Amino acid sequence: MTAFLNKTLAHLLLAAGCVAALAAGPARAQSEASVALSLLPVLQNRQQVRALQHPPYSMVSYAWGRTYQQSNQWALETLALAMEPDSVRTRDQAQAWLQFKGYQPSVLKIGALTRLGGRMGSANIAFDDHPGEQRFADRIETVTVDSVLAWLERARLGSKPVVFSVKY
Repeated sequence: MTAFLNKTLAHLLLAAGCVAALAAGPARAQSEASVALSLLPVLQNRQQVRALQHPPYSMVSYAWGRTYQQSNQWALETLALAMEPDSVRTRDQAQAWLQFKGYQPSVLKIGALTRLGGRMGSANIAFDDHPGEQRFADRIETVTVDSVLAWLERARLGSKPVVFSVKY
């Protein structure tokens, strides 16, 4: 079932990437199609899909940390693996590539009491992987969908999201 879902997801991403690329114009279309075509074989390969997966999960893991990982972070690091298969094999290498390519995580302002409540009330929220000077200044750097989409557009690897609405 997992292999089927991965293959289905891969085809949906490829189709969505091609539709968005065509809407963006010829130059962007070539770049975005290249991203989609690089990502497709990775998503179809169970070993590669799991290559950069790091089990300890935190919903707000530090974007450049190795202690925890969240799903947006995994997706972004897996994209790095797909784009640079000869040089990206580890999370360290994926994060170095992302920094080199100008990725900037979102900075969330989360106060001490909110952090404490989140940590005590949920097993999947941890802040101890964030650098102390940032954490104690209430600045939590994490990978969000917004930061990924903004970076994809800046890096010319994607265009603005296209919203489809279905009327029934």
